[in-house]
Amino acid sequence: PGPVAPALVPWEFMEFMNKFLTKSSKFQYKNRGSLAGMGFGGGVGDLTNTDLPSPDATMSGFIAFLTWRTTYLTKQLSWSNMMLIPMYWFKAAIFGRDISRF
Repeated sequence: PGPVAPALVPWEFMEFMNKFLTKSSKFQYKNRGSLAGMGFGGGVGDLTNTDLPSPDATMSGFIAFLTWRTTYLTKQLSWSNMMLIPMYWFKAAIFGRDISRF
């Protein structure tokens, strides 16, 4: 038996989406490397064995820290976040982190 009458429209939509999504291409994982910020001015990065066209490299220290922050900033979806995040970073560098709210 199929769905009852009130659920018929969502059921048909679900079947349509199932057919549409199963015909689409398969998910393919692409390794983009690993980056981590390790406090102010420090970081580590591993870009070996990536699917990127850049040369294989590992990095640490301030260069990895700048790479991580630049990547983080460029991945923001809104312009307001792209403006606010550097302000928060500047505030944390000058006044320290406010941990009283946690």
